[in-house]
Amino acid sequence: MKLRTKITLIIAAVLLTAVAVNDAMIWANRKKSLYAEIEQSAFQRMYALKLEYENYSQKLDNNLSDTERTYFFKSFGDDFTICYHLDEAVYNNTVFTRDELVKVIYNSIGYDGNSQVSYGYIEKDGTNLLVTHAFTVNNTSLYQLTDIKDIDVQLNRLMVAMLGISLAIIIPVMILLYVLTGKALKPLSKLSESAKGIANGA
Repeated sequence: MKLRTKITLIIAAVLLTAVAVNDAMIWANRKKSLYAEIEQSAFQRMYALKLEYENYSQKLDNNLSDTERTYFFKSFGDDFTICYHLDEAVYNNTVFTRDELVKVIYNSIGYDGNSQVSYGYIEKDGTNLLVTHAFTVNNTSLYQLTDIKDIDVQLNRLMVAMLGISLAIIIPVMILLYVLTGKALKPLSKLSESAKGIANGA
């Protein structure tokens, strides 16, 4: 293998490694940021729902019937909202059971130490969802599901974009490097040829 080719390949390997490490760091930071954003948004929605439910309950002297609870969630909830009272389902239009929701490993979000709102992740049939949970008045548990597939879409787009940008930079640089290396090593090549000629008695 020619010296010119060896030098070009070594520099290419170093450059590719540096670009790959940089892209990986950008991707990891973006992933962390996206998850933090969706967790904060989910917390805010759950906290608002919890306060609304508690206000509704107080108006009825904290003595709600299941019918009144169902009415509340039909009015203020959605298809991703779940309510259990004393371990009995009051409102649940999802495919998840209470046992599945209870088994989730929850973490405190920590925006409000008294909010009792926590979050975790659950997977079903290849679909990952963010679950927020709040325990509220009268032994009532609230759950909300958030689809996070948009995060995967954004991360995949970012990966493709970074790959395209990296190739757009690396390929011209390598071509330029190969040309410059050839020019830089040209005197050395001539010297080598002269040395061979002397050795051969030319």
